[in-house]
Formats: sequence, structure tokens, C-alpha cells
Amino acid sequence: MKKPLHILILEDNPNDAELAMRQLKREGLSVKWTRVETEKAFQEGLKGEPDLILADYVVPSFMGIDALRLKSETAPDIPLIIISSTIGEEIAVKCMKLGAADYVLKDKLFRLGTAVKRALEEARVYRERRQAEQALQKRTHDLGERLKELKCLYGISSLIGKENISLKEILEGTVNLISPAWQYPEITCARIIMGGREFRTKNFKETAWKLTSNITVSGRNAGTVEVFYLKEKPANDEGPFLKEERSLIDSIAEHLGDIIEHEQTEEELLKLSSAVKQSRGIVVITDINGNIEYVNPNLTELTGYTSREMIGRNPRILKSGETSPEEYKRLWDTIT
Repeated sequence: MKKPLHILILEDNPNDAELAMRQLKREGLSVKWTRVETEKAFQEGLKGEPDLILADYVVPSFMGIDALRLKSETAPDIPLIIISSTIGEEIAVKCMKLGAADYVLKDKLFRLGTAVKRALEEARVYRERRQAEQALQKRTHDLGERLKELKCLYGISSLIGKENISLKEILEGTVNLISPAWQYPEITCARIIMGGREFRTKNFKETAWKLTSNITVSGRNAGTVEVFYLKEKPANDEGPFLKEERSLIDSIAEHLGDIIEHEQTEEELLKLSSAVKQSRGIVVITDINGNIEYVNPNLTELTGYTSREMIGRNPRILKSGETSPEEYKRLWDTIT
């Protein structure tokens, strides 16, 4: 069963209100209605969110044009039709400019059904268009926010890709890329804490509005990335912060963790390489097929072969006849 049309009618004459409702029923409209004749009652009626308003232009206690102004301020989506015994063209134009959907003379109520149907249809189209525009604006805004986030991550990746850049320079650059990626960049500050050192934006200040993510290296907490708002903002997914901002700060922390882990691995490899080169023993590293991948300087000095001559060859090269049996045995006894 179709839902009845809820109509708020501003009319000081009960009989005229009845006539208007009767005319709508003749037009096949199912209606339920509330009649008011004062400003207070009209305001209360608006709280009920009627589908349509019919307003007599001349009501001693509250004129129809005043009702139109009030409706435009508080309930702009509800269509309002002016009804009057007599209304001049100048007044009619004025009402339409103020937002009236239509006007109908009381001696021509046969027009009321058509006017009501058209007003409701126009209101529906307007409402749907506005919703579509709002959805488009939101998508455009969201896209802009995501682009800001991608720019931040791209900036960090660009820092990492620079040659001869230190970890300190990466952290200094990263902390300054954070604020512009947040929804309120003008009141955003950031800090990265790593190894007892702090890297801050120039406007940094600790506040109650904070988002934090741990920097993890080899399963251990190595530091934190922190974002603060300098002013209170409306509550969102996580305090005043968006869920996308939670994902972004976690991505930043993960990037930094990967960088630090890579740096530490390189340092360990350099130390190991140095230790192998400086070893007093002979070191040979082979692949799974037994071919030489690395020899330390001691072996090249002892055999006379260069590392280039030995890499990729089998250790049997050392028994090629150029090395005496005694020397060959001593080599294998010495190889670590």
C-alpha cells in the first residue's frame, strides 16, 4: 500500500483546508494532513518533516510569505505551494523568487492536484541531483586525499632511491613529507623517534590528538612515527583521524623499518666481508655445485692465482699440476 502524502497546511479557515484536501483526494492522492495557523505551530509542523506545504498567503497571525521565508531557511527541500483567494502577479513572482514551488488561486483548485504532483517531482529530482553532486564532491575530495598520501609515499621512495643518502637524511626528509598528506595539513605536525634521536617538523608540539605507529626492525620495536593535530577536530574513525591516515602512518613506519633493516644487513655484510678479507686463514666459498664464488686474499697470495682466475672454477684447479702435492695438502688443511 502506497504511503499517504504528509501535508502541512497553513490556513486559518478550516473549511478552505478541507476543500483543498478533498480536491487532492479527487486527483487520486492519498493524504494525511495537519492544519496550523500560527508561527509556533508551523515550526512544530516542520519538525514532522512533511512531504509538502500548502500556505494561504493571507493568514492574520502568520503570513504565507513569512512561512515561505522560514521554510527556506530551515527546510529548503520541502516544496511549498501558495494558495490564495486573490494574488497579484507581482506578489506571485515575489513568492516564486523566494522559493515557492507554485501558486494556486482558491477559485481554481482544480489546478491543485497537478501543481502538487509537479512540485513533488521537481523536489525529488532536485534532491537526487543534490545527492549526486554531494557524492561527486566526496569522491573528488577523497581522491585528492589519496593523491596526497601517494605523493607522501612516493616522496619517501624517492629519498630512499638517492645515492649516498644517509639514514639521518632519510628520516629528516620523511618527517617533513608527513604533514602535507594529512586532511588538515595546516595544523598537523610530526615526529620520528629512532635510536634515541628525534626528528621533528618545525611546528612540532605534543597535543592530545595523536596518531602513532611503531617502526619494527627484525621483529623488534626500533622507533615510532607520530602525528599530532595542534587543534581539536571532529571525531572520525580514530579520534580525529581517518582510517586512511592510520593506513598511511603504518605504511610510513613499515617503509622506515625496511630501510633500517636493509641498512643493518648491509653493515653486517660489510663487517663479515672485512673479517673474511682480514682472516689469517684461507677462505673459499662455493655454490651448491662446488664452484668457487669467493676466495680471500690469503689464497691468491698462496697459490699465485688471481681471484678472477678461480671464481667460477672447481677447487680442483688447485691440483692442476702447478701446485705441488705438499702445497696442495697444506692448502686443504688450511682452508676454513
